Amino acid sequence: MKHLLKISAPLTLLLTLTVASLHAQEMADSTGLPGDHFSLQGALELFKKAQSPEDFESLLNQEENHVNNLDLNGDGDIDYVRVVDNQDEDAHAIVLQAIVAKDEFQDIAVIEIEKTATNRRFSRLLATKISTAKT
Repeated sequence: MKHLLKISAPLTLLLTLTVASLHAQEMADSTGLPGDHFSLQGALELFKKAQSPEDFESLLNQEENHVNNLDLNGDGDIDYVRVVDNQDEDAHAIVLQAIVAKDEFQDIAVIEIEKTATNRRFSRLLATKISTAKT
């Protein structure tokens, strides 16, 4: 019994420290701003999987993908994110916008895609400042 106590005490301490460390890391990743409720990394992964802008928009708004949890207008519902593809010859700007009211949109991020001279695609993700809707 003494031997069991000697083993279980350090294991309990280790488990407690691990949980505390994970919680601290979670808190460090959170800025307390509305953008915390949208995963840019998750959106980029879904973008890689999507077959079209419409497919990408559908994937972004599926709750089980855990990418979008924005509620910028504070109505208690997750805001729908639309995908707008702006194309100019070989360049695309894929704009992600939260719909916060009937005619009000908040840009979340832009994915820029450009075909280079060697026919290779170059892309980058640009985040925008997300703020809550003013009422």
